[in-house]
Amino acid sequence: MKPVFGRVEAQQPSFFRVNHKVNYNAEFLWHFHHVYELNLIMKGEGRRFVGDSIAHYANGDLVLMSPELPHTWHGVEPHESIGLQFSADFLGVGALEHPDWEHIHSLLGRSSRGLDFKGRTRDAVGKQILRLVGKKGVERLAGFLRILDALAHSRECRPLCSREYVPVLRDDNERRIDKVCSYISGHYTGRITQPEAARIAGMSVSAFSHFFKTTMGRSFTDYVIELRVGHSCKLLIETEESVAEIAYQSGFNNLANFNRRFADLKQVSPKAYRRQFMALAQI
Repeated sequence: MKPVFGRVEAQQPSFFRVNHKVNYNAEFLWHFHHVYELNLIMKGEGRRFVGDSIAHYANGDLVLMSPELPHTWHGVEPHESIGLQFSADFLGVGALEHPDWEHIHSLLGRSSRGLDFKGRTRDAVGKQILRLVGKKGVERLAGFLRILDALAHSRECRPLCSREYVPVLRDDNERRIDKVCSYISGHYTGRITQPEAARIAGMSVSAFSHFFKTTMGRSFTDYVIELRVGHSCKLLIETEESVAEIAYQSGFNNLANFNRRFADLKQVSPKAYRRQFMALAQI
């Protein structure tokens, strides 16, 4: 199925919408909504794309995103998630501007860069979301407010997107970045070129270079390298292949270049990364 920019379905007759998804394929569905979304991964592993952030995700991943922030979770295994989708006016127009709700209002403002929650907050809120699914009426709303309250008071979170990231969401740009991201996702471990990506976007190479950096918050080359290094991390952890073989399987034709790029992004060498993971796994 062709990746598309998606918009949230019509709101359910409630304060928020519960979107329970189970996917069995590896689509790259780069999309955004006109509402806030709190996304919990119940089952799955792969790479999470939020704005210009690319990171590994696994079971329990919990992220809050503002409207218009493009995102996708791209994995190769069956993927199950629960998304709570709601508008800024779910309690009524201007309600969150009341001093009693100032902390939640601030939380939603910070979610413009995407917020990744960890530790006890992630575990506790994940359980609350699961309990919320079967609730109705007052219990449903109260449970949702408790979730937002817990997130707003948590210090176990970090922003995902860079401060400079600004999504460009005009219709023509949506279609272009949709096609380009699909191309990159399917080819980054092999031969991939900026001229080909520019051709797919229907732009000159120079115009495409500016367009991609403005939209994704980094250059085309840096984006591809980050994907390749992320893929190599998975292979370093999950296989016993040599570093040289992993470099090749991740799209690098030069071992020295791979080692340098890996160290730039991870602050350690590939061998040290593998050793650190193995040491932690034995604790």
